[in-house]
Amino acid sequence: MKSILISYDMRKGMKQNPRRIQFTKGLYGYFYEWETKSGRMRKRKTGILDSLKWYDKVGESTILLENIQEKDFEKLMAYFQSYSDVIYARAFKIAQEVPLYDTKVDL
Repeated sequence: MKSILISYDMRKGMKQNPRRIQFTKGLYGYFYEWETKSGRMRKRKTGILDSLKWYDKVGESTILLENIQEKDFEKLMAYFQSYSDVIYARAFKIAQEVPLYDTKVDL
């Protein structure tokens, strides 16, 4: 599969729904800490994007996925679908990468 750009909007769940925080933590992962007798411990809980080979967070709510496999994309879309009550998401397939200085672009 080619490169995919995923853009999501959480305004749908911004009012009072705490599931938007669960969505973000499940997508990117998070660190958590606790106290022990020997001191403070810290551990990282992985997110769904950690299992993918290459991704880049391009903006506040935009992810670029390079060379994603079909099964990984389906898994990611199922995750987004499970939070459809909180977010609105769109995926775009990138057909051609064009350098900004290149003036000969085939549209």
